[in-house]
Amino acid sequence: MKPGDLVRFTRSHCRQPGFTYCSDWWGIILSTYPKLIVSWTCPLSQFIANYGESNVHATLEIISEGG
Repeated sequence: MKPGDLVRFTRSHCRQPGFTYCSDWWGIILSTYPKLIVSWTCPLSQFIANYGESNVHATLEIISEGG
């Protein structure tokens, strides 16, 4: 993953109990170092999320590679 990539949560992540709400989120990677920063768009809002030392890379899939 690199800045500019369009991402979403994997289907297997969204199928887990309690995570179905994020099945229609789309995000763009803003930064990958030192933290993964994603600007998310979901049905009712937009927000930026910072992910530190988590395994969020395993729960995201690239939809389209940026620039």
